Amino acid sequence: MLSDWQLSAIVTATSGLPVDIFDPAGGSLYGLFAGARPNWAPGANRTGARTNVPPGYYFNPSAFVEATVQPGQPIPSANDTTALAGGQGTDVGRNVMRGPAQNNIDFSVGRLFPLTESKGLEFRADLFNLLNHVNRDNPISDITSAEFGKVTSFSSSARIVQFGLKFTF
Repeated sequence: MLSDWQLSAIVTATSGLPVDIFDPAGGSLYGLFAGARPNWAPGANRTGARTNVPPGYYFNPSAFVEATVQPGQPIPSANDTTALAGGQGTDVGRNVMRGPAQNNIDFSVGRLFPLTESKGLEFRADLFNLLNHVNRDNPISDITSAEFGKVTSFSSSARIVQFGLKFTF
């Protein structure tokens, strides 16, 4: 009764994907059609963006400010960003944050029941997302969005159990 069983599993565990904070209006400061990166708020940095996080947010959105040009300052070129607010240019680097970690376990169990020399019956049960763990997507990274800093979607499905019965001859 306990022989001929087959077990298999796939375990997936990854750190979060990079989050690139995006300022769609910032690119217009450089004459670009695509966006740019924002600035750190005064006194803010990457560590500060991950601490003092308001409820419902993945990171602290007040750690970032849109790139702006002060009145009377020239519009910067792609080679000169010193005219941006604070005289620091767009100082938020690429992929400065990491999104939520992703974890999943898929499991399978099966057994072959021989009926005759050339015929058999195979039972199989597959469990996808065995622990019913929720994996969240990256937070909204567009600084102009009302949802900036919030996770609004999920990348995992609920647990799925699938049974199979196969007759071989």
